[in-house]
Amino acid sequence: MALTTVASTSHKIGIEGLGDGRRRITLDRKTVPADRDFTLDWAPKLAAEPLIAAFRERIGDDVFVTALVMPPAPKHATQNTRPRDVVFILDRSGSMGGVSIRAARSALDAAVDRLGGQDRFNLIRFSNDTETLFKHAMPASDTNRLFAKLFLRDTTADGGTVMRPALHAALNTVAAEGRLKQIVFVTDGAVSNETELFRDIRQRLGNARLFTVGIGSAPNSYFMRKAAEAGRGAFVYIPDIKQVGTRMTTLFDKLERPALTDVSAVWQNGETDPVAAETFPARIPDLYFGEPVVLVSRLPAASRSGDTLLSLGAGGWKTSLKLNDARIATGISTLWARAKVAALTDSLRDRRAPRRRESRDHKNRAHPQSGHPLHQSARDRTDRRTPRRDTACHGRRAAEPAPWLEVQHDHGQAPAQTGGGPARAGAYAAHRLQSPVRSCDPVRDPAAGGDTLLSAPRHRRRITGCRGVGAGGRHPPARARRMRRVPSRRQALAAAGALLAIAGLWQLASAVFIPAKAAVAQVMLHRAWDRTLAGEDRAKPWPWADTWPVARLKLPGVGADLIVLAGASGQALAFGPGHVSGTAAPGRTGLSMIGGHRDTHLKVLAELVPGSRVELQRPDGVTRAYRVDATSIADARQPWAAPVEADGLVLVTCYPFDALIPGGPLRYLVHAVPVER
Repeated sequence: MALTTVASTSHKIGIEGLGDGRRRITLDRKTVPADRDFTLDWAPKLAAEPLIAAFRERIGDDVFVTALVMPPAPKHATQNTRPRDVVFILDRSGSMGGVSIRAARSALDAAVDRLGGQDRFNLIRFSNDTETLFKHAMPASDTNRLFAKLFLRDTTADGGTVMRPALHAALNTVAAEGRLKQIVFVTDGAVSNETELFRDIRQRLGNARLFTVGIGSAPNSYFMRKAAEAGRGAFVYIPDIKQVGTRMTTLFDKLERPALTDVSAVWQNGETDPVAAETFPARIPDLYFGEPVVLVSRLPAASRSGDTLLSLGAGGWKTSLKLNDARIATGISTLWARAKVAALTDSLRDRRAPRRRESRDHKNRAHPQSGHPLHQSARDRTDRRTPRRDTACHGRRAAEPAPWLEVQHDHGQAPAQTGGGPARAGAYAAHRLQSPVRSCDPVRDPAAGGDTLLSAPRHRRRITGCRGVGAGGRHPPARARRMRRVPSRRQALAAAGALLAIAGLWQLASAVFIPAKAAVAQVMLHRAWDRTLAGEDRAKPWPWADTWPVARLKLPGVGADLIVLAGASGQALAFGPGHVSGTAAPGRTGLSMIGGHRDTHLKVLAELVPGSRVELQRPDGVTRAYRVDATSIADARQPWAAPVEADGLVLVTCYPFDALIPGGPLRYLVHAVPVER
């Protein structure tokens, strides 16, 4: 395999050509600080067909081989003709809050726009609960894309990371024959049950591919890398939030054009006799442009004949490589050994029984005498204590080894005033402060005439010794006096009221901010529209905007005058209604679709009735009038397709208009037809 470039971005190197395509790489200096990894970048000279490069090493009677399968050159790539079922899973737990969730929403919004006409897709989001956009993968029609954009727009980060139900929802559906199923999992991987998730992936994956995308500075790279390996996909790590768009675009480019799928590799002697080789990975991933597939194998001694070869195939492509044609190299056995150890580790992990958790009923079980909650492990530790002599109690041994004592009163009476000093001190501390105290006198049995019952629940905090108790027993132990008082009911209610007030003010500020932002944005958008009418192309309302006005929407009956933006992404819809890409341009012949939010710009759709007038002004100044023909409610989880030959306008928003929880499946559609002049 000829190389086009060899370079290092980490160190200065010297390159010496040895002929026959070989090069010797040396460091430019004899002594180099070992303060960073050495990185060598090389690029092969690709052809129209995949290439194979192999190296071998003999250790004892075994032969170790590594083979690199290189994809063809990108210029020879053709658009993938195999239809796909793409499932996007978005982690919306609290750890994804802030910039991470916004970047992930934007990337998936762009991914939905990239889907081909023959593709199907679905969206799943999860935190404590799992929600799916559709019941099953739906065609990538313009209407379904709009539903997906509205679904993403209503996705906020909150709650925990309960990942397993979301994985099940994606893995349980099987793609139809001839379709390629791809799962894109966007998360920070903040989970602790990796073993269960790995097992689920291996058992439920089928013929699907799983790609994991880690966003943020500290994702669970181990889980995400191993999950992608088990899913025959790839792991993409994006530490810088600013790189999310670029890195995700690269990933989607790769997913759209796999060079080879369902690759098989077989070692054999001659054309038919298989060789008992041990090859890793056991399930070979797909081959994508710009990314090789690496195989490592160990061949037994019987395979060292001149007829031993590696046969590769995928679909209509087949090739083979003779073992004797592989270059002799060192270190190949080490690569194989690492892969073997990793496979054994995965196997042991998959067979490991899940850790059993104690139930709450067990942990909160009551003590048989006191009736108080008792943690089993704490009691066991107490029972294992050895008795010791208490030097602070006049040389007498306590009734229990290091006990904690609590006073219980017969018939609900007040604490008894009889008894010795330590016993009375114990009654005082337990009754007045609900604090554990230690007794230094023998425990008195009520059956023998005593008026108190002293029990020993071992879950309470220990107070050592009896120092600080007066001879008359009039004062509680020193540590009992220092215990923190339990807040009163009035204080607890006041704190709860303050928290509720703060939460209410926060919600009120949010409710005021969203409409205010929408109203202010329309002022700036009208100014940009004036520049558009004056001839400016793609007049941005503000310098950093990634959208621009494409039409002016007027609803005279309800007094609405809105600027329509290019695209229906979540960012665009926050400032105004958006034109759904793929539909006819607003005001032009054909079916045009405009979407917006039910609580800001398009809340006026609830007031439109059949016969209401709608006007759309184009960038060239021409205004086209429409008449509302009907309204309907659609379920985003069900397919909906408009007739291709239709000429009209559809306004879409979420439904119901007064919903308290965003992200519901229903959509409100206003159908309008052109008014003949």
